[in-house]
Amino acid sequence: MKKWIRHLLEKLTWMPPTQIVANVSPDYPETSALPPGLLLVVGGPGYQKWAYLTCPCGCRQPIMLSLSATRHPNWKVRIDWFNRPTIEPSIWQTDGCCSHFWVKRGRIDWVGDPGTPQHPLPADT
Repeated sequence: MKKWIRHLLEKLTWMPPTQIVANVSPDYPETSALPPGLLLVVGGPGYQKWAYLTCPCGCRQPIMLSLSATRHPNWKVRIDWFNRPTIEPSIWQTDGCCSHFWVKRGRIDWVGDPGTPQHPLPADT
């Protein structure tokens, strides 16, 4: 029902199109099987442990975010009625693709300059 209402509101342009939706699961995912556009939160009623998603830049690199307040770094995930996630703080890949972005209400907001890899990739020989 919620999905149908979200699609209707997007079609009527009363809500911007959703780029990423969230699901909560008690099980840890197989990271290679995560589809683009899905944020999987591992947890249950009243608690969240980890969040998993595929990098939205297209590199298909899995991203794992700790949601535990006792770990550093850690993130917070809020999921609205339409299953649109908001993640705080931003997500910044420090190696590989170096993507830097925010997830707000199911939308990806890219940070202007993604920077350079902290550990440069080896040159082809």
